[in-house]
Amino acid sequence: MQIDPLVSDANPALPLWLAGDQATYLDMACAEVRKFCGWHIAPSIPVTDMVCFIGQKGLVMLRSRHVTEISQVTIVGQTLTADTDYTWQAPKGWLRLHIESLNVPSEWPVPDPSVSVSFMHGYDNCPSDVQAVIFEVMATAMELPASNATEVMTMQYRFNLKDSVGISLSKDQKDRLNDYRLISFGGLVRP
Repeated sequence: MQIDPLVSDANPALPLWLAGDQATYLDMACAEVRKFCGWHIAPSIPVTDMVCFIGQKGLVMLRSRHVTEISQVTIVGQTLTADTDYTWQAPKGWLRLHIESLNVPSEWPVPDPSVSVSFMHGYDNCPSDVQAVIFEVMATAMELPASNATEVMTMQYRFNLKDSVGISLSKDQKDRLNDYRLISFGGLVRP
């Protein structure tokens, strides 16, 4: 079976990347940061009816590190009431169901219990420390879009290149983004 390439030479981004187009590198750096963090970070956007797994003791982890509003929570077709059926504390990406107060069928919980949540999340503007990483990645990629060199030597000088080239995050940059990164384990997302 023939599979099309991820990028073809007809891709309109290729000549822009080769020409060193700043906007193209910026888009790619933003995509790399979002991919590493596991969510969009900014701007603030609404999410409607995201199906989320219910963990132990009614804990629900949302795919966000900055939730600003929860507009609706439903389970088994029942709309829940804030502070009675669940609690949530901004800006954490989790809420806790008060299982004992819910009026759910006796066959619940099912093997994979879930809840549907509508919420607003993300920062209004990209945080400065995230912007700094994006600009660093963009600058490095524009300077060294691709290279396999780790050291350049001449008769008089010896250069060690940066630990990353192209659109990639260094260990230091990943460490600086950890406060914005979603970590998932056991089917749950941990903010």
